[in-house]
Amino acid sequence: MRAVIAFLALSGCVSQEFYVKSNVTFDRYNRDVVACQTEVTQAIPSNTQVTFDPITFWIYSTDRNDKLRQSAMGICMRDKGYTQVELPYCTKNAVEATENGFGSMKRPNQRLNIQPNSCWVNTNQGESRFYTQPADEPT
Repeated sequence: MRAVIAFLALSGCVSQEFYVKSNVTFDRYNRDVVACQTEVTQAIPSNTQVTFDPITFWIYSTDRNDKLRQSAMGICMRDKGYTQVELPYCTKNAVEATENGFGSMKRPNQRLNIQPNSCWVNTNQGESRFYTQPADEPT
């Protein structure tokens, strides 16, 4: 079961949560995200712990401060006026979403407009794009 969940998470074909703010430009969105990431990373450094699992004989590391940083990131983004929403993956219009969705440095003045028919897609460069599909098409 873990392998299936890991595969789905890596493939990006599942719903995911994002911070959004209506009518924000991509340039402003990008600046806000980077500012919050920087602030949180500086305030809450990594605390990596190495653990051995005697059942699977795996050695793995975890960052004990990861959840705290995620919480602080949420506070920072909410302080900037963002709301956390869950968006489905764009299955029907993935190519259109990749090419024209919100999140391209080529269009820094593009404005974010999340609607009930919005979805997200991951590009080949690992960037997320938000896309609002025509109202008559399912996600």
